[in-house]
Amino acid sequence: MNKQQVEQQKKVARVILIIAPSVAFAPLVLGMIGSSLTPGCNESNCYWGVLPWATFMTVPIGFVILIVGLIVRLTARETKDPESK
Repeated sequence: MNKQQVEQQKKVARVILIIAPSVAFAPLVLGMIGSSLTPGCNESNCYWGVLPWATFMTVPIGFVILIVGLIVRLTARETKDPESK
């Protein structure tokens, strides 16, 4: 890999590492914002009250995305340019 490809791989890893927490905690944040804007909102009468429960599904997905991003970042760091030998 040349230097340009390594830099591009690092950028991709950075984007992945930014997206991972967003995916993991988006339902929690959106649910809390929505329920604070809706008076009397709870789990029995409002979608916003139920949305934070989706965090149980999205945190593992976000964790997998985070691991993939870390692997991409580490492989970009460890890749050496064959022309530099």
